[in-house]
Amino acid sequence: MKFPKAVMTNQELIKMGFPRRFLERAYNAPRQNFAWREGGTSRSQKLFDTERFGKWLEEQKRLERTARA
Repeated sequence: MKFPKAVMTNQELIKMGFPRRFLERAYNAPRQNFAWREGGTSRSQKLFDTERFGKWLEEQKRLERTARA
């Protein structure tokens, strides 16, 4: 999947059509290496490295396909 920017905020991804709950699941996924908070507080903006996030998305799709088989 192509993203317009290398690093995007949670809100930008929501505007692209990603559900908020899905982004929360991705952010809280064990051993994820693509999302972080901009500052040190819980109210800081979440940022996503779109290249790594795209790879995670592809892996999730692959896992879903194999689980259905």
